[in-house]
Amino acid sequence: MNTARASFYLKIILIAFISALVSWLVARYALHISVPTSFWIALGALLGLTLLIHIVLQKANALRPAMFVAYFMGSLTVKILFAGGLLIAVGLLDRANLTFTAIGFFITYVLLTILEINSLIAQIRVDKGKN
Repeated sequence: MNTARASFYLKIILIAFISALVSWLVARYALHISVPTSFWIALGALLGLTLLIHIVLQKANALRPAMFVAYFMGSLTVKILFAGGLLIAVGLLDRANLTFTAIGFFITYVLLTILEINSLIAQIRVDKGKN
């Protein structure tokens, strides 16, 4: 495993841990509730999708660098549609916890998207330097 990929995995684990810890602390001490199961499911699904998209984008960049921007924009579209669908499902199935889940989900979504962009830009710069 190369260092860029290992760094990405370490950062995604760190974001997941911090997001889970902050959510638990807010729920426990500020709101005096337990963290909703819908939040944990949404967090796990978002982490899994982010990892999958990142792996696909790395392979796409290696195979067809000219199409990378199209693949990246497509992945952002898939990710936001997934997020919307997931939150609609939470709204239908667990309306009482929708606000907590949505706020925590979108904070984590933004952090993971920034991480993904940062990681991929660094990879593209390294790849350009080799050519």
